[in-house]
Amino acid sequence: MKKIHWIVLIVLCTVVVGAGLYVYLKDDTEDVRRDIITYIDAIRAGDFKTVFDYHAPSQRRRLLIIKRSHDDVEDLLEELYKEQKESFEQAPFTTDLTGEWSEKFIFPRDSDYRIVDIEMVVDTENPSQPLKDIVERINAVVTVGVNYRDKSTAPDINGKVKRATYRIKMIHSENVARTLRGEVEYKRWLFKAISVVDGSIEYW
Repeated sequence: MKKIHWIVLIVLCTVVVGAGLYVYLKDDTEDVRRDIITYIDAIRAGDFKTVFDYHAPSQRRRLLIIKRSHDDVEDLLEELYKEQKESFEQAPFTTDLTGEWSEKFIFPRDSDYRIVDIEMVVDTENPSQPLKDIVERINAVVTVGVNYRDKSTAPDINGKVKRATYRIKMIHSENVARTLRGEVEYKRWLFKAISVVDGSIEYW
């Protein structure tokens, strides 16, 4: 009987933990949806201030400046913003989408997009820290379908794309701060990288 009781207890605990995780991830999914829409719409509108605020590499550099600087922090932050804006405006397109700011070519102003799926993924990383400091965190992978109405503004990925599906990696601002042993001023999901889904491209 004791064995049966233990089995029942384990099953109940599993169900409770699973239900709690489901609710937690569902809440995060809604936050991810809100933040990726904010980022994509800012890209399409050319709103670099918002793009900067939701761009993980930029925010990582910003946190590094805040952590390491003192009297000159405001000047350094202003310099970083100008540098990133110039980089954004002058960035060349790379067909493998690994270049920084490749996403600005994927979401031109006259494109249409829809969020197809959001997957929360457990990611264990060891950012050059001792084994005991390994960070286990939740990242998000957003699948987005994009339709290009104008061939002239569509990205050229070995040919002009008419429609395609992409995966976008998002990381939380708290996890960016955590890897730097810092504190975050806000809580939001940040754009990290984009890639095209194999076999999803339809050409003009």
